[in-house]
Amino acid sequence: MSEIEKLKSEVLTKRAIRLTLEERKRQKILFGDQTHLPLPILYLIVAEERGELAEAILETELDGHHPERGGLDNLLKEAVQSAATSIKMVEAILLKFEKEEDDNDKNKP
Repeated sequence: MSEIEKLKSEVLTKRAIRLTLEERKRQKILFGDQTHLPLPILYLIVAEERGELAEAILETELDGHHPERGGLDNLLKEAVQSAATSIKMVEAILLKFEKEEDDNDKNKP
């Protein structure tokens, strides 16, 4: 990979991360933190977003019956929302690790 290709790739990655973090902030405003929810519930939220992304892919790439649910703009929106909900789940898991560590520290003599 040339240096120019590497730079382009880094720019795209930074843009994707920025969009995802902006969406995560938006989700927190709309729904609250949600990292306290049980992991199965969080997984269902992630799965629901993945389903919307799948629908957008089908409608965009396979001449679906609901073109209003497809298109590159909608595809990007759904991909970003899916990534942001995955980050939410990662946050929840990290909080569980922190709590477990705190509990272990409290139980030490």
